[in-house]
Amino acid sequence: LIPHVLILYVLQLVLRIVGFIAWVAALITGSVPVGLHGFIEGILRWQHRVSAYALLLTDEYPPFSLN
Repeated sequence: LIPHVLILYVLQLVLRIVGFIAWVAALITGSVPVGLHGFIEGILRWQHRVSAYALLLTDEYPPFSLN
């Protein structure tokens, strides 16, 4: 679980920057670009899988993947 937590900590920092960029893009264009949306969605999905494993809600070890 420790490698996941370390990687997700770094990705959280990146997520804040990408989230701000997505917010600005949504203000200007009216929608979030598909690539940014997929990246944000992948990090959040990964976080939830790791959280579920850490809270013993599932026995399946989470993969190192944004998919």
